[in-house]
Amino acid sequence: MVKQIKKLTVLFFVAATMFTFASCNKDNSDDNTSGGGSGGSQTTISESQLIGTWEFDSNSHPGIDIRSDHTCTIIDGVVNHAYIWTLSKSTFHATDTWFSEGYGGTVTEDIVFEIKSVSNNTMTIEGTRKWSYDTEHPIDYSGTLHKVQ
Repeated sequence: MVKQIKKLTVLFFVAATMFTFASCNKDNSDDNTSGGGSGGSQTTISESQLIGTWEFDSNSHPGIDIRSDHTCTIIDGVVNHAYIWTLSKSTFHATDTWFSEGYGGTVTEDIVFEIKSVSNNTMTIEGTRKWSYDTEHPIDYSGTLHKVQ
């Protein structure tokens, strides 16, 4: 009877140790809401962190005005379309479709970027802005943005 109690005690101790090691092995970067983290893990970004007018730290790309009603506008002084946006974890996707005689039909524009980090005043993104009409016309839409409003 004493041998069985010792065996059960050892088994319970081993089981408890396994659970302890499993819980300590978790990567803490999942708790980071400031960006995508490393190793390809995606972190959930709060929609409220994105609301505002953002401009790139260089004039390489037009800025973006992201509103709480899930519309946004590219700040380029040329096109003034209200894109509809969604956010999934740290991936931002905005789209708009319109008719253009100049392009010979329907044009769809997609803006898709991964949010690498975001704070109250700075957001680093990596992605593309592309137009689709006869073929796709992607351009890089990556860099660091600063909130101006």
